[in-house]
Amino acid sequence: EGIRPDPDKLNAVREYPVPTKLKAVRTFLGLSSYYRRFIKNYATIAEPLIALTR
Repeated sequence: EGIRPDPDKLNAVREYPVPTKLKAVRTFLGLSSYYRRFIKNYATIAEPLIALTR
């Protein structure tokens, strides 16, 4: 079976509203980075959002 993400928590990531403020971007990155092991190329996908926090 292996390790699998909790479907309810994964839905929270999928349904997260589009962040419009810096704090919301950081919150989303924190939430989504918890699941980075399940997301292929997470660093590449998240880089534009990470750049916004700099």
